[in-house]
Amino acid sequence: MGMRIRAFVAIAAWLATTAAAQVARTDPAATASVTWTRWWALNEERFLDLGARQRIVTVTPSDSFGAPTADTLASVDRRRVDAALRVLAIGSRDEHHSVRVAASRALGYLAAPQATGDLVRALGDDDLAVRESAVVALGLSDDPRAAEPLVALLDGSRKATLRVRALAALSLGLLGTADGLDALGAVATARDLPRDLRVSALIGTGLVRDEAARRVLERALDARWCGAAESAAIAIALGCQRDPAALKPLARLLRDRRASVRRAAALAIGTFPRNAALSRSLRAAREHLDDADDTEMGGRARKRLEDYIARERAALDKARTDEATRWARLRAGLRRVATKDADHGARAHALIALGQVGERVDANLLAGTLRRGRHDHRGFAAVALGIFARRHDALRADVVAELRRVARTERSVDVRGALLVARGLAHDRGAAVDAIADLGADREPSLRGYAAITLGLLGERRAARQVADALLDVRDPDAQRRIAYGLARIGGPREVARFRRALGTDTDVQTRVAAATGLAFLGGLDALSALERFLADEGQPALARAQVAEALGLANDRRGAAPLARITAGYDEALGFAAVDRIVAMTW
Repeated sequence: MGMRIRAFVAIAAWLATTAAAQVARTDPAATASVTWTRWWALNEERFLDLGARQRIVTVTPSDSFGAPTADTLASVDRRRVDAALRVLAIGSRDEHHSVRVAASRALGYLAAPQATGDLVRALGDDDLAVRESAVVALGLSDDPRAAEPLVALLDGSRKATLRVRALAALSLGLLGTADGLDALGAVATARDLPRDLRVSALIGTGLVRDEAARRVLERALDARWCGAAESAAIAIALGCQRDPAALKPLARLLRDRRASVRRAAALAIGTFPRNAALSRSLRAAREHLDDADDTEMGGRARKRLEDYIARERAALDKARTDEATRWARLRAGLRRVATKDADHGARAHALIALGQVGERVDANLLAGTLRRGRHDHRGFAAVALGIFARRHDALRADVVAELRRVARTERSVDVRGALLVARGLAHDRGAAVDAIADLGADREPSLRGYAAITLGLLGERRAARQVADALLDVRDPDAQRRIAYGLARIGGPREVARFRRALGTDTDVQTRVAAATGLAFLGGLDALSALERFLADEGQPALARAQVAEALGLANDRRGAAPLARITAGYDEALGFAAVDRIVAMTW
């Protein structure tokens, strides 16, 4: 179940910035949030593969990076989850609502059935934020028993705010039960319900990878009430389905007159692994035919088999040609949007999509945009080139050379950050020197965060000390989180010991919180025990204990989840529910 949720919600995260409501394509407010930094914030965990931090589980302080055995991992995992459940159950009853909110979020990421009872009780909490966190956590729980209270919230049989009902729709999609899909379908196609609730239900439906879910989306797309917000949500949902049959309606949505719909369609197309589904079937069929060639038989039977093989090979060749033609048309559509679309967001998302599915000619377009494009497109082009290099190893050297040329003279901090990330994605070993320099205390906090990300992507373990220094020094929350992400890939027992000392003795609250964040991402029993003691000490500030509770959930998350702090979000009049834009993005 965890793998299915991670795969589906990762796709939703890729698309989540497109869940805008109906806004004018020329309205600056409509595109103000479409930046490469925002896009990266919603997708960075996918590239960092933080689930791989299990490799540095520290059973004792003397353990190093040696790969633990499967039995050791299982034992440590059980002990970590049991300890986290015990401590978070205490946090869920804390008198401070901020600690209860954090504990509810963290309980969700444990994906442990033992936590379901506490989360259901939290649905009746006096504080709205606690109730919202509990709803999302139930969706992450992997427990089918969570579907019943979520359905009751969604269909209105249990009194709830509109936003809580929207979150319940997304959580039901994460659970993927049959009862949940029925409830989602009823809301997703209901004309008389609020738009924001319908949009959330459509995305929730897309998270259920099922033929019945796809039929619901197809009916909704052709409905009279289907406006811009619904069409954008359907594009997101079709991307979640990962069904090649979804590419045809997505190609149509890419030509839609509404900017928010084109944005969603561009990124949805980009999330499809090129040729994946059909190519697998083609390979299997080819192997079957080759085996048939070797079959020993004679006379009429042999002639019939030869005729069958000839027909099947002709059909396979046509399917391959048709698939290549379809993808060529889709890439041409993405290039058109990336270079000519009047909407900044649609162009930016098309650039990312070309990095995901493009070929050499598309890399040339990305490189040209990086050199000569408008400022707010250049960051997207840089990151897209980094993604492209990961897919095309034969062209990686050319991409790296282009990124280095631009980096030598680039002055914009924003674009420099994108270039650092891109070079990390492209595995440019030369980027380590630049990244270490940009970790310095005199650099912009955002640049320090992206430098740590780059070192993490490159696996530069020799830089662990500098990254740990930056984590304890920086005060910007976003930069702090990214530095912790980078450290999760390269840190080890030495950093665990250092953060434990800071958590226990430092007088500065922000330094203790930074140390807790580092311990969470490094993981291990030593890190966990320090977090437990801090959270159980009610003499510590409530805000600090809340952040440590979230860190405790992250340390025990077995899926490498995104930061929990950004799960609850307010209502944005321009974009509709921020939940559509962020909740899905933060739960993969």
